[in-house]
Amino acid sequence: MPLEFLTYFLAFVILLIAASVHASMGFGFGIIAAPMLVFIAPFLVPGPLIFVALVLTILMALRERTHIDFGGLKWTIAGRIPGSAIGALILMILSQSAILLMVGILVLVAVTLSVVTPRFRPTRAALVCAGLMSGFMGTTASIGGPPIALIYQHVAGSVFRSTLSLYFVIGSVISLSALRYVGLFGYREVVASAALIPAVLIGFFASNWILPKLNEIWMRRAILAIAAIAGVAIVAKHISAV
Repeated sequence: MPLEFLTYFLAFVILLIAASVHASMGFGFGIIAAPMLVFIAPFLVPGPLIFVALVLTILMALRERTHIDFGGLKWTIAGRIPGSAIGALILMILSQSAILLMVGILVLVAVTLSVVTPRFRPTRAALVCAGLMSGFMGTTASIGGPPIALIYQHVAGSVFRSTLSLYFVIGSVISLSALRYVGLFGYREVVASAALIPAVLIGFFASNWILPKLNEIWMRRAILAIAAIAGVAIVAKHISAV
């Protein structure tokens, strides 16, 4: 079923903003878009949102490909595979209402992880664990970034953006494959995804001149505040409906 025009327009704007932020900072796409889309078009979470994120992160990985940390990347992917499988199985079991409630909870978890900034050493065990948690969160709620961002938060910006981008490319393929396997990503989701790809393309190219002019610290705080409010609203809405 095609999205109604107003719903499509709102989703387009949300994804454009999320893509602009993410392309500038290497962070924020899922944590901005997922809680908003849950309210206006739950059908877009997680499959279509993961699909358009794949397009965005391919562009980002190509833009800064010379700075990728391939050594650490392989261990995060080792954790992402089982994490994605667990997430897909959970989605098969839960009702739509329970899935939306879980998205709200995972948004709050993601915000908490993004606020807490201890200095993790990127050991093999830490990278695998981050990949496992990221795979679960990414497949169920399209928010797989915070666990990996915590591991790489103290590296150079170019390494952070490029490594996370390639991780998201591979991780998104894994998550979409898992969703496809359990019957949660088919023709309908592909059509919805394709209609929204222009939003992330515009956001990606706009990021080159719009967002570098803004204060990154305050932008990060605003992103987390908006996501936290949306997460609380989602949880409260579905708890009150029980």
